[in-house]
Amino acid sequence: MKFRPARQRAVLHRLTGTCLLVCLFLPAMAHALNQLTEEDTMSIIARDLGIRLAIPADWFAEEATHADRIYMASPQMGYRSSIALSLERLESPTPEAFEKLITGVPDALASRHPDLKILRQQKFMQDNMPAWFIRYQWSHDSVPHSFEQVTALIVTNLDHGSVVQVDGSTIAPLAQEYMPLFADIVNSIEGLGGNEQRDFPPPGYRTHFSYHTHASLALPVEWDPQEESGSHAIYREDIEDREEEIQRPGVLAVHLTRLAQADGSEPQKLLEQTRRISRAEQAVLSESRTTVDGRDATTITLRYRDTEHDLDLFLHQTAFLAGSMLYSLTMVAEEARKDELLPEMTRALQSLRVIPFDDSMIAHSEGVPFQTIFDERLMLSLIIPTPWTGQWDGEKLLRFYGPPQPDFDDYRPTISFQAIPVEGFGYDWLEEVIATLGRDMEEEYNQYTLVLENRFLTEDLDPAHLRRYQWVDEESGLGFSQFQVLLIANSHMYIINGATLTELERQFIPTLMDIFQSLRVIPRSD
Repeated sequence: MKFRPARQRAVLHRLTGTCLLVCLFLPAMAHALNQLTEEDTMSIIARDLGIRLAIPADWFAEEATHADRIYMASPQMGYRSSIALSLERLESPTPEAFEKLITGVPDALASRHPDLKILRQQKFMQDNMPAWFIRYQWSHDSVPHSFEQVTALIVTNLDHGSVVQVDGSTIAPLAQEYMPLFADIVNSIEGLGGNEQRDFPPPGYRTHFSYHTHASLALPVEWDPQEESGSHAIYREDIEDREEEIQRPGVLAVHLTRLAQADGSEPQKLLEQTRRISRAEQAVLSESRTTVDGRDATTITLRYRDTEHDLDLFLHQTAFLAGSMLYSLTMVAEEARKDELLPEMTRALQSLRVIPFDDSMIAHSEGVPFQTIFDERLMLSLIIPTPWTGQWDGEKLLRFYGPPQPDFDDYRPTISFQAIPVEGFGYDWLEEVIATLGRDMEEEYNQYTLVLENRFLTEDLDPAHLRRYQWVDEESGLGFSQFQVLLIANSHMYIINGATLTELERQFIPTLMDIFQSLRVIPRSD
C-alpha cells in the first residue's frame, strides 16, 4: 500500500475488524470534543470497511470517486466540509510496513502541496494496534481560503494488513467548528469484531459477469468493464494512480464465437490465426496447454512492437471450447509488465466459469474432479466435487449431499441453498435477522456452542454474515458441526447451511467451506 493524498481508485478489501476506539487525536481541541449527542448523530455500519461509526445526522452520503465512502456537510462559505473513508492494505502485514507507510506521508503531501504546513502529527496505540494522524494546511490559487485537513490511518487487522484511512477536510475559517467534529467521528470508529478460521475470497479482486459472453471471472479491483456488445466483453485497467510509470493500461478481451459444430481443433486454429497476424518485431515467447473451467485450453504468449506509440507489448491469448462455443481471452499490455500481469491473467483463467444458460455450453473435459453447477431459479453458480449429488427439497431449497460414510451408518454431509426476496431491506433489518437466528439456535439446539461469527464482503462485493456452531442431538447423542451464511444479493437473502458430524469435521468442513466460497450470484438480466 502507498499513501495517496487524493485517491484515484477506491480499493475494496474484505475486513475482519479488530475492535478499536481511536483515542482523542487532537488534544488541543479536547475542550470541544463530544459536542455531538446521540440525537445529533446517526450510526453507520460500513461493512465494506469492517467498521461502524457515528456521523452528524444532517450530513449526506455522496458518490465517492476518490474514496470508498464520503459524507458531506451542508454548504458554508461556498464549501462543503467532508469526511472520506477508505480501506487499504499494507504491503506486508507487519508493524514495520505501517511505520514505512506513515513515514512517507509527509513527503507525499509536500509533493502535492508546495505550501504545506504541518500543524501536528502523532502515533499512538489503540487496542494494541498502531494508529497515526496528521493535521495540516495548504492553499490553492483558485480558492480564497486555505484548506485545513486531518488524515488518520488506523490498523484494524494486522494479520491482514488492513488499514482504514480517514480524511477530514474543511477550510481554515471553519476549522474551529469542523475539526472537533472530525475528532468525534474518528473517535466513534470501532471494528465490527469477529474472528475467522478460513480466508474468504482473495482480497483485492471482484467478480464480473457478462450476458454477452456468459462468462464469469475474477479480476483485480483496478480492472473495470469498458465495453460489452455482441459476443464480447472488454475489461480495462485503471492506472490513474500509476500514470507516471505506465503508458498504456492493460486490456483483457473475452470473446465468444458460436459454432454450428465443433471438432476440437478450433482453439488451436484460432491461436494460429493470432500468430499469423503481421506485427512489427513479433516473436512467440511460449505456447502451452492448460485447463479453464474443467475444459482443455490452449495458450500462446508473444511480444511485438507498437510502432505507432513506440511501445513494446506482450499479448497472451487462451482459447477453449465450451460445447459448441469457442471462447478466447486476450490480454495486451506493456512488455515490461509481463511478469506483473501474466499471474493476474492466470488467476483470471483459473476463476473463469461458463454460465450455461444454453445446454450446448455444458460439456466439460473427461475426468475432472469437480463440476460447475448453475441454477437459474436461484441464479447461483457453484463448484461441486464430482462425487456430490444435488436435489431440490421442495421448490425453494437446493441441497447437495456428500458421499456416504460407511463407518458412520452411511451418513452424508450436506450443504443447502435458499433465496428469499427482500426488496427494500436495510442493514438494521439484517442485523435483526442475524440476532434473531442466533437466539433461535441457542434455544432450539441441545448443547449449542457458537464457534465463530464473521462479517465480510464476497468477491461480488455483497455483504454476508457467517455463523459457525456445534450442537448435540438429544436422541442419538451425535454431535454436529455446522455453519450458516446469510448473504444479501439480487434483492434476495441467500441462506446457506453446511452440516457434518463433529467426528467428520476435519474431513468435511473444509470441503463445505470450499463449496460455499465457490458461490457466485449471477445478476438477473434487465
